[in-house]
Amino acid sequence: MRGSHAGMVELPRPEEEATDHGGRHLAALQRLTAATVAATTVEAISRAALETLISALAVDRAAILLAGEDGVFRFRAWRGLSDRYRQAAEGHRPWGPDAIDPHPVVIADVAADTTLGALQGVVLAEGIGALGFVPLMYGSKLLGKFVLYSDLRRVFTPDELAFAQLVAAQVAFAVEKRRLEDELRVSADTLAATLNAVDEGITVQAPGGGLLLANEAAAAMLGYRSVADLLAGGLGAVRRRFEPLDENGRPLPTDQLPGRAALRGENPPEVLVRWRAGDGGPDRFSLVRGHPVRGDDGAVRFAVNVFRDVTERQRAMEALRASEGRLAFLAAAGRRLMATPLDPALVLESVVELVVPALADWCAVRELGDGTPPARVAMGHRDPDAASLVARLERYGDILARLPALEALRAGQSILLAEVTPQQLEGAAPDAEHLALLRRLDLRSAILVPLRARGRTMGVLSLATDSSRPPYTEADLTLVEELAARVAITVDNARSFAREHATAETLARALLPGQLPAIPGLEVAARYRAAGDVGGDFYDCFPTAEGDWVLVVGDVCGRGIQAAAMTGLTRHSIRAAALHAPSPAAVLRDLNRLLLAVDAHADDDADPSFCTVCLARVSPTESGARVTVATAGHPLPLLVGHDGAVTEVGRPGSLVGVLDEVSVHEEDVDLDAGDALVLFTDGIAERRGKGRFFADELPARLAAAARQPAGILPQRLEEAAVSFSADKPADDMAIVVLSVPSR
Repeated sequence: MRGSHAGMVELPRPEEEATDHGGRHLAALQRLTAATVAATTVEAISRAALETLISALAVDRAAILLAGEDGVFRFRAWRGLSDRYRQAAEGHRPWGPDAIDPHPVVIADVAADTTLGALQGVVLAEGIGALGFVPLMYGSKLLGKFVLYSDLRRVFTPDELAFAQLVAAQVAFAVEKRRLEDELRVSADTLAATLNAVDEGITVQAPGGGLLLANEAAAAMLGYRSVADLLAGGLGAVRRRFEPLDENGRPLPTDQLPGRAALRGENPPEVLVRWRAGDGGPDRFSLVRGHPVRGDDGAVRFAVNVFRDVTERQRAMEALRASEGRLAFLAAAGRRLMATPLDPALVLESVVELVVPALADWCAVRELGDGTPPARVAMGHRDPDAASLVARLERYGDILARLPALEALRAGQSILLAEVTPQQLEGAAPDAEHLALLRRLDLRSAILVPLRARGRTMGVLSLATDSSRPPYTEADLTLVEELAARVAITVDNARSFAREHATAETLARALLPGQLPAIPGLEVAARYRAAGDVGGDFYDCFPTAEGDWVLVVGDVCGRGIQAAAMTGLTRHSIRAAALHAPSPAAVLRDLNRLLLAVDAHADDDADPSFCTVCLARVSPTESGARVTVATAGHPLPLLVGHDGAVTEVGRPGSLVGVLDEVSVHEEDVDLDAGDALVLFTDGIAERRGKGRFFADELPARLAAAARQPAGILPQRLEEAAVSFSADKPADDMAIVVLSVPSR
């Protein structure tokens, strides 16, 4: 081993593979694809890429350098390079800093080259006769470079450089995907921690008093269904719905609100505002703070209002008294939790609404973090007049944090206080004023139950009654424990769903081409509509080395993150196979072998890696284009003639990734001026409405749209498929249209 850095491992020399040129490249790409899918670190990806280049191109040495946060290229993997050379070559960029689309740079004879400058002597001293630089590009972003070395003078062929670029593209995708996954994980954890720690409403006011911004907590506190409804109505609508009063119920002028004071440049203290509903409903209370935000000139640009809702929620159901009533309550609670959107805050708010006043006069839900004080996230009281009293108690902090029972609750033990004694109230109050406030609540009985899921206590559900109700019993405790168990698992599932859904969405966005390339003399356009969670539909369009173009539409088995990963593997494998496969059918056969190989090395519980694909190779002609079509288990594409005639193109084939030999057939079709070829997934064809499939409607719909530009047809087709049924689409839709402009 020569020249290793800390954390870097020099690669062993691979054995030469005795295969033909194209087959060796394809086999190497297949191994690289499988390796990058399985890799969990950038180092593993780099090692796999270097192995691929060395074995497939038969170079003497190779290296991969990646750009750091400062933009400097640094070695991540190499073979046969000394410490002296690496130290001198690190940071070298063969492309200028403003290069938009850098291409490979080849130096066939280092001794005769003048572009290396001071680095030429170091290269010659290392015994290197020729070298090539291949950029690692992700979109328009330069991530680093591959360097290929030959001890003798050597000219790298176009096929070799094309193969190296393909490896570079696949490695760049894998490296960037790993970076995005890491950033997504950190962002998701940070966002979850922030949302869990903040239960306050936020609004932003313009100098004229208009509402610029609000969060969901603010909309809920002001009685709106959504932030959009709140912003649409503005502060004027809020004032028409609520009259602001001070803590004692006296009218509070608008200019005395904290937000107005902040707009004047003041730093007002926190104010308790009582909002009286104009429809006669119960009052709402908020602790409001206003903060001015100034520009560079010192002038107030806008004001930020932060307010915490301290209002009791609503009057609800009558108390449940009998065993049948308790069972009915649990059944209703289960239905409510199942119908509540998978949002932890909404679930906890719905719990309060379920409990008050059916089981309690007062209810609070608190979150418990590891080693952190309890934090109240939802609260409700049966009596609207108790809101001001509860607000005053809030100034003393959470009463639960001062109770010895907190550690027992963290350990998963429930607590029943059948009778709240004067001594217990005195022990919970830090001073005489606080004790007087507690006595005014008229607490008689209480239940505290931990919210536990998967062996962890995430919160506490607290219920209390006043002297108008009988004290709680062991039967009441059993009922509340059953409710708490259902609530805890619902909240835990909601948090897991939010994390997984965010990850799947990010992957889905990265798996489709950002913009289709322009094909000279032809028009091509695409449309994609997701049905919800990320699925396996995909499309692509790319050129071949011979000057032709390839159109692809496909559907990978399954949904979610695993389907997204297989979609990326399938799409890039098709691109790789198209470099060397002589026909669309050959590309599909290569893809079939790859997917079978992936399944052979997959875990026993992994989903099968099969898919359907429609692949068309496009050769532009003087009058339009000749298109060769092959399909594997996929709906046949439709040819829309300039005269409105609609016909299927091709013959059905078997699924890819199921049989040892995939059955595919090719068919040629010529496109003239005004003709269009439409490729689509089964989300279009199998859209069902009025007892029929949309596939039955396709010919008539396409005939009516004959001679339409390719940029319009996909959108028209998607809109027609969606409106075909009143039901929400259950499957993704992908459409690609190739047309010859009318003359």
